Formats: sequence, C-alpha cells, structure tokens
Amino acid sequence: MKMKWSMVLLIMILVVGCTGPKDVPLITKEELQAKLGSPNLIVLDVRSIVDWNLAKNKIVGARRVDLDQVEAWAEELPKGQEIVLYCG
Repeated sequence: MKMKWSMVLLIMILVVGCTGPKDVPLITKEELQAKLGSPNLIVLDVRSIVDWNLAKNKIVGARRVDLDQVEAWAEELPKGQEIVLYCG
C-alpha cells in the first residue's frame, strides 16, 4: 500500500505529538481553551478507546479518532483549518 507524504507527516505528528518534541508546535491548555468554539478549529482526541472510555474529562466538541485508522479519517479533515491533537 502506497502512502501519501501528507499521511506520513500526519502520522508522525500524531505519534510524536503526545511526547512533546520541540519541532511540533505545542499549545497550552489555556491557549486551546481560548480557541475552543472557533469554526476554524478541529480538536482530535487520539487516546486509545480504553483510555478515552475511562477518562473523567473530555474536551466538549472533540472528536475521538483511532490512530490505527489514520488513513480512514485523515482524508476527511478539512483543509485550511487549525487541527489540534491531544492525548489527555
């Protein structure tokens, strides 16, 4: 199966985004809170389904996505919007 470079980049961001590398832009919870409700913001919760189900706190309006199925949902993301991935 041939993967598009945009897919590879998205997977890399998802995989390293939860570990906080310096080359991936990070925002604070306060910065995210200020952006919530913006029509140009998409928030994706990338926690495992088990962690998500056990979570006491979830961001209202966030969409939970499965990292194992990135190819299925990545193509559906609208272009030109700010996308925030978080893992709890």
